[in-house]
Formats: sequence, structure tokens, C-alpha cells
Amino acid sequence: MSSRMPKNSKINDDGQFEALRPKIEQIIEEKLAPIQLAVTELKSKITKMEKTVHEVDKFSLFINSVYEENKKEIDNIKSKLKDLRKEKDTLQQSLQDFSNNLKQSSETLNDYEQYSRRDCVEIRGIPKCPPNQQKKY
Repeated sequence: MSSRMPKNSKINDDGQFEALRPKIEQIIEEKLAPIQLAVTELKSKITKMEKTVHEVDKFSLFINSVYEENKKEIDNIKSKLKDLRKEKDTLQQSLQDFSNNLKQSSETLNDYEQYSRRDCVEIRGIPKCPPNQQKKY
């Protein structure tokens, strides 16, 4: 302000200052108008950015909830898979036991059949008589 006023000029009374006041206010408003416009544009951009940030925040909360649900479901599936593997192993062991038992039973049955045939005599080559021609002794 003092750079525009000559060095030897002085404002001694309020009247002279009041006379310069409209001019000073006009100069200040001219200088501030682009700044105020920039501030208004920045406020508008900030408002848009806040809306965008709010939408991104809502989306991230949604993604997080979906992630947590999927994580729980995966943990549940892993648990079920672990149980099914245990059951499969148990069933395989039972099947192996039954297979061994069946093999042992078959061998025992074969031994009994062989033992029972030991005293049996089989005659071959003699024709059989029809039932009505059988002789009674």
C-alpha cells in the first residue's frame, strides 16, 4: 500500500482516508476475486472428492464384508474337508479289515471243505439208473 502512495504524502485526517477507502476496497476486491473463484472451485472439487471417498469407503466396507463371509465359508469347507478325510481314512481301514477278514474266512472255509472231502469217495463211470428202473433190495 505504501509503495503506491508517494513518499511525501500523508493521510492526516479520517476524511482523506475515507475518500481513498472505496478505491482501496475496489483494488482489494479485484485482487481477491480470482482467489475467491479458485477457493470456490477448490471447495467444489473437495466436495466431489468427499463424495467419491465416501463411495469408495462404502465399497471397501462391502468388499470387506464379502471377504469375511468368504473367509468363514472357506474355513467351514476346510473343516468339513478335514472331517471327510478322517471319515475316508476310517472307512478305508474298515474296508481293509473286512477284506482281510473275508480272505481269512475264505481260507478257513476252503480248509473245512477240504477236510470234509477227505473221507468222501467219488465213483465215476457207472451209469445212473432212471428212477423208475431202480431195483429194490
